Amino acid sequence: MRPIFLVAAVILAASPAYAQHVGTLQVIESTKTIRLGYLETALPFSFADRNDNPQGYSVELCRRVADGIRQQLRFQEINVVWVRVPSGDRFEMVTSAKIDLECGTSGISLSRQKAVDFSLPIWIDGTGFVTKAGSGIRRLSDLAGRRVAVIDGSSAETALSESLQ
Repeated sequence: MRPIFLVAAVILAASPAYAQHVGTLQVIESTKTIRLGYLETALPFSFADRNDNPQGYSVELCRRVADGIRQQLRFQEINVVWVRVPSGDRFEMVTSAKIDLECGTSGISLSRQKAVDFSLPIWIDGTGFVTKAGSGIRRLSDLAGRRVAVIDGSSAETALSESLQ
């Protein structure tokens, strides 16, 4: 089992240098805008619905975080900008201040902690697989040479690739 976290950057602004100098809430306060990144294919945590609107468990938590920031800053409204992020680039988008918060599913690792800050765990999961009955697949090594669906850029993809080499 591994915890899933919302990723929050220490640096939150259109300009990374400005954000480092001023600080997260000051930038949001001055722009009255928060940019929330979401993965469009990480169901049920983060995805785009039929109308291309962000949905999911992590997305709802980010909406609540944005509302909490709005209340803390005593704003009537805060402009929430949703930014679609590719799984493999989501941490770079946080560190380069293209988004303020990633609303998807991200496992914590020491290397990731060097680049971004993480929330408290929002979900505990483990990596596993399911196959059709009668497929003959009983163990991980039986997946070698087969098509397997995983979230692109996820730790599950990395672990599976390393295990099957």
